Amino acid sequence: MKNESGIIELCEYKVLVLPDSVEAKTEGGIWKPDTVRDKEKYQTCRGTVILRSENAFRDWGGYIPEPGDRVYVAVASGLIHEGPDGKTYRICNDKDVLGRIDDEAWDKEKKEGV
Repeated sequence: MKNESGIIELCEYKVLVLPDSVEAKTEGGIWKPDTVRDKEKYQTCRGTVILRSENAFRDWGGYIPEPGDRVYVAVASGLIHEGPDGKTYRICNDKDVLGRIDDEAWDKEKKEGV
């Protein structure tokens, strides 16, 4: 995934995550007001790792998230950053990354209604 956030390097144990976009309409076709979408945008906990510092995840055992990985992050964690590309990014600590997401399994459950 290309980094168009305007941030080229992170310090300490920081990670740059692009949260999933928030849908403008509900599944039933009702348009959401901007205030509702803004609230959902800042509470989004699924996203894609864009960039990480050299020290991020250094003390983790096992798999270390890399740019392009889909992850869960703690709700409302980190600093919100508006990139020059118009997207909203989240700069958070490596400890705010809760786990890697298997999108195929997630999509399968959604289709099956589980």
